[in-house]
Amino acid sequence: MAQFSLGAITQVFAGHISTIALAAVSIENSVIAGFSFGIMLGMGSALETLCGQAFGAGRASMLGVYLQRSWVILSATALILSLLYVFAAPILSFIGQTAAISAMAGIFSIYMIPQIFAYAINFPTAKFLQSQSKIMAMAGISGVALVIHTFLTWLVMSRFNWGLPGLALVLNASWWFIVVAQLVYIFGGTCGEAWSGFTWEAFHNLWGFVKLSLASAVMICLEVWYFMALVLFAGYLKNAEVSVAALSIWRGREPDVVSYTILVNGLFRAGKVTDAVEIWNVMIRSGVGPDNKACAALVVGLCRARRVDLAYEMVADEIKSARVKLSAVVYNALISGFCRAGRIEKAEALKSFMSKSGCEPDLVTYNVLLNYYYDNNMVKKAEGVMGEMVRSGIQPDVYSYNQLLKRRCRVGHPDQCYSFMVKEMEPRGLCDVVSYSTLIETFCRASNTKKAYKLFEEMRQKGIATNVVTYTSLIKVFLREGNSSVAKKLLDQMTELGLSPDRIFYTTILDHLCKSRNLEKAYGVFHDMIEHGITPDAVSYNALISGLCRSCRVTEALKLFEDMQSKECCPDELTFKFIIGGLVRENKLSAAYKIWDEMMEKGFTLDRDVSDTLIKASCSVSADA
Repeated sequence: MAQFSLGAITQVFAGHISTIALAAVSIENSVIAGFSFGIMLGMGSALETLCGQAFGAGRASMLGVYLQRSWVILSATALILSLLYVFAAPILSFIGQTAAISAMAGIFSIYMIPQIFAYAINFPTAKFLQSQSKIMAMAGISGVALVIHTFLTWLVMSRFNWGLPGLALVLNASWWFIVVAQLVYIFGGTCGEAWSGFTWEAFHNLWGFVKLSLASAVMICLEVWYFMALVLFAGYLKNAEVSVAALSIWRGREPDVVSYTILVNGLFRAGKVTDAVEIWNVMIRSGVGPDNKACAALVVGLCRARRVDLAYEMVADEIKSARVKLSAVVYNALISGFCRAGRIEKAEALKSFMSKSGCEPDLVTYNVLLNYYYDNNMVKKAEGVMGEMVRSGIQPDVYSYNQLLKRRCRVGHPDQCYSFMVKEMEPRGLCDVVSYSTLIETFCRASNTKKAYKLFEEMRQKGIATNVVTYTSLIKVFLREGNSSVAKKLLDQMTELGLSPDRIFYTTILDHLCKSRNLEKAYGVFHDMIEHGITPDAVSYNALISGLCRSCRVTEALKLFEDMQSKECCPDELTFKFIIGGLVRENKLSAAYKIWDEMMEKGFTLDRDVSDTLIKASCSVSADA
C-alpha cells in the first residue's frame, strides 16, 4: 500500500501544476509505468515459489542465487521496457491521447526511466524477504519512504516550484531509497544463509528462469489486461451488439451488470454516446437489471455529453419506483445537468425528491446549486442554501466560499473582496489557487497591476501553487500596459513550472500580437495552439481575423473565416463585423454586402457605426460613378 501510494501522492501534487500536467502524470502512472509495473511484478513473483520451496526444504543458500538470477533477468527486461518510456509520446498519441497530453506524458516518462530499473531490483528483493517472513522490515522501509516522499514532494512543489522535473526526481529517489534500504538490510547479515554474497551461479540456467518468470508475469497481469481489454473493446467497436458479443467471448459467459457498466463507461469515455445508450438498451432487453453503479455510469456520461433530458428519461423509472436506491452521484449529475441547461426549477425539484427518497443532499449537491445561484445573481437563494448546509451539518468548503468570492468580485470593490478572503476564508483554511487567481483577475480588470502582482507574490510565499489562469491574468494586463519584459519573465516562469498554456492563454497572446501588428508571430502561435491539441474557438479566430483585416489582409481573413466554419466553429457577431470592416477598408463592397446578408441570415445585426460606414462607402462609389 505504501509503495502504491508513492505514485498517487505524485499525481495529487501534479494537479497543483495544471490540469494537463495532472493528466500527463496520471497517464504515465496508469499506462506506461502501470504496464511496466505489472510485467516486472509478475516476473519478480516467480521468485516467490522458488524461494518458498528452497527455504522450506532447508536449502536457504539457494535463495541468494535465485535472487541474483531474477535481478539479471529483470534488469534486462527493464532495458527493453525503457524503450516504451522513450517512445511514450508517439505511442500515447497513436492510442488516441491529445497532442498536448501525449507530449507532456512523453517527457515525464523519460524522466521516470530510473524508476523501472528500481522495479527490477525491488520486486525480486521483496519476494526474497517475504519468503523468510521479513514482512515488518519491508513495511517499515516502505512506510519511511512514503513519509519522506510526501515531504520532499511538498518541498519541491510548494517551496522550489520545480514542476514535473521535481516530481520525477522525488518519485525516482523514493523508489531507489526503498531499493537501497532493502539491500542494506540484506547485506547487513539479517538473512543468515539466505545471502552468502554475489555468485557467478546466478548466470546459470537463465533461460529456464526466463520462461518461469514470463509465465508468472502473464498470470499476474491477466486481470489488469482483462479490464484494459474491456475498455478497449468498448472504445473501438462501433456496433453495440458486437461489443457485447466480444465481451461475452472474452469472459466465456453471458455478461452481467458489472460487464455492461464497464462497457457503458468505456464508450462514454471514448465519446461514443449513441453506442453507450444502445449497450444500455441491450442490457435491459437481455433482462439484466441495472444497479446504482450502472445508473451512475449512464447518467454521468449523458450529462457530460449535455444530454440531461435523455439521462433523466432513462433512469426515471428507477427514480420513481425506487427499485434501485440511487446514490448522490446520480442525483448530483442530473441536478448539475439541469443547472447547466438553465432549468433550475427541475434541479430544485430533484433535490427535494432526493431528500424524500432517503438520499440526503451532500456537499456536491449544495455546491452545484450555489454555483448556479451566484452565476445568475440569485443572492437570496444562495444565502438560503448556505444556511441549509450549515443546518444539515455540512460545512461549506473552499469551493463554496470561492463561489461567494467570485460573486463579490463581480459586484464589489476589489479591496473589499480581498478583505473578505483574509477575514472569512483564511481563518478557516479555505484559500487556494482559485481564491487568489480570482482576486488577481479582479485587480487586473481594475488596472491595479501593482496589487495584482503583490497578491501573486503573496500566494507563492504561502506555498500555494500557481496555475495557468493566474499567469494568464497577469501576462494579459502587463501586455496591455506595454510592459512586455515582465510579461516575458512571467511566461518563462510558467514554462519552467511545466504549466501548459490553455485556449485562453493562447488567445491572450494572439490578441496582443495582432494588436501589435506582429501577424507572422501571431500565425505561429495560432498553429502552435492547434499542434498542442487545443481547438481555437470564435474568440481565438476573431483575434487573428481582426489583426489581418486591420492590416489590409482581408483575403487571408476570409480564408480563416471559411476555415473556422469548416471546423464547426460558428462565427459570432464580432467575426462578421471584422470581416465586413476589412472588406469596406479595401473597397470590396459587393463582398461586404454578401457577408452582411450571411450575417443577417444567422440572426446577427450589424452595429450602427459599421453599417453607416458601409452605406457611406456605397454612396461614395455611386457618386464617383
